[in-house]
Amino acid sequence: GPDRRSIGHVASTIFCGAIGLVATAAIYLALAPSRDLGEWDPGGTDIVTVPRPNVAQLMQGPVAIVAVAAFVIACVRWIPTWLVLLPLGFMVMVQGLFMGIFHGVPTDGERWLFPLNTGVVNGEWKGCGPESFECTLAVSGFDTTTPWWHLGYLSALVVWFTTISVLRHRRDRRAWVAFAAASVLLAACATVQFTVADQFVVPS
Repeated sequence: GPDRRSIGHVASTIFCGAIGLVATAAIYLALAPSRDLGEWDPGGTDIVTVPRPNVAQLMQGPVAIVAVAAFVIACVRWIPTWLVLLPLGFMVMVQGLFMGIFHGVPTDGERWLFPLNTGVVNGEWKGCGPESFECTLAVSGFDTTTPWWHLGYLSALVVWFTTISVLRHRRDRRAWVAFAAASVLLAACATVQFTVADQFVVPS
């Protein structure tokens, strides 16, 4: 039935994540086996050391691929026409703009609701205007704890989108219970992210 096919489609996206995982592993192995990846000058006077990513940070990309694919499947199930391009295009635009102006606003927990997050902990931009043409950005480091919880959040998204796909053709008690459980899991992971996410603190 179409409900089982929806589950099968989502399960097949794991191969997309596996391809992303292989590519990520190859890049990681190609990097110099140093403790740090280098230094980053965010425009200010302080130079920030870029640490070598941990496993959770590396896994975000591959798992995000599966989560986005599950979202696409849910959209196609509920909007089986070319109109599905509207929500998909909107999502791509939001993620693209969000990543493009990622450092335009101070760090907050809401950033972790998006599929991808660099984990940079920063404050506000200074300058960048008529009075001061030099742009400076205060950065206090990288969040290495929240990415572990973000993996759970992305996994919960996959399950949640899968239950939404199934509900398009099957709305018995079992399907609704699965949707409710996935919703609770998703909300719990999102809440933990907000709680543990590093916040920018003005250096004293």
